[in-house]
Amino acid sequence: MLIPIYTGIFLNSEEIYGAFPPKLSAWAGHPHVTLTFRGGIESAHEEFLGEEVKVRVVGYGNNGKNEGLKVELSAKNPELQKICDLVAVPHITLSISRDGAMKNTSSIEFSPLEKAIEFTGRYGVVTRSGLVI
Repeated sequence: MLIPIYTGIFLNSEEIYGAFPPKLSAWAGHPHVTLTFRGGIESAHEEFLGEEVKVRVVGYGNNGKNEGLKVELSAKNPELQKICDLVAVPHITLSISRDGAMKNTSSIEFSPLEKAIEFTGRYGVVTRSGLVI
């Protein structure tokens, strides 16, 4: 039984940071789209571990405190898609400044990209022991 700190769609760091090099002082670590945060045991949804989700980057934002990407999520599994659809502003935090906080990336202004870029992520869970995909 997994007890999640958060669940999300996790992406390949080299792919994301290669396409969008972080511009602020602190990189966000393993790039992901948070689905649930401190949701309890029932939020783990272990049955979805490792399932692929298409992550389409449609916007970029940087307000000097937070830098991130606005995304659209597309899961083949309709039950996983329902969870993805609950995220008010699906995004990936790329980096933050000393004055930034990861939780604030969803409220920055995102400018549309000229051309959307698609990546593949996997559903995973972060526990006190680390990342489980």
